[in-house]
Amino acid sequence: NDVSDTAVQGFELVSYSECRSKIKLTSNEDVIALFEMTPYCYKTSREDRAKLDKIDELVVSADFGVAIYSKSAILS
Repeated sequence: NDVSDTAVQGFELVSYSECRSKIKLTSNEDVIALFEMTPYCYKTSREDRAKLDKIDELVVSADFGVAIYSKSAILS
């Protein structure tokens, strides 16, 4: 998902960077664990969920935005 706005009321954005990487999952346990951390876990049918039980290896793209904030000084 694109980051459209990094503004947070009461905080000043100090830095923002993006981290992109490929991750190779090498066990079905890892594939299932990753799937269960996503919203797709709750939206996927039982039939489609069962397909994951047959996957022992998977390469996925990871794309994270890391924003560092500092609490704004209150001006009076």
